[in-house]
Amino acid sequence: MVILIARDEKRGTEAVENLKACGLSDIIFHQLDVTDSASIASLADYIKNKFEKLDILVNNTGVSGFIMDAESFTSLKLKSGELSQALIPLFRLSSSARIVNVSSGLGQLKNVTNEWAREVLSDVDGLTE
Repeated sequence: MVILIARDEKRGTEAVENLKACGLSDIIFHQLDVTDSASIASLADYIKNKFEKLDILVNNTGVSGFIMDAESFTSLKLKSGELSQALIPLFRLSSSARIVNVSSGLGQLKNVTNEWAREVLSDVDGLTE
């Protein structure tokens, strides 16, 4: 079973419908605002109550289209870590738990004009704590 999560419920639901139309039947949607602690807790509770464990988290959290200030970037990074921390008890119940962090070409460091942000993003060990 795949749980597709997204901040925008309409777009997430449409994505699930499109994937189902392509023949992927074991997929459901759950809304998540990674910047909201209550939303993170709600997702963790949902997974615990419905599936009891979690095998894989594909973390594709990110933003594009604007330059983020240091406070917003730090907040997003911390909240992404909060999501992983909230899910760790569910990972421990799996025999093959994994976290996969995904990025795109837009996330290449050569495209980051803010020197501070480029330095933070270059610290690979610090990105996944």
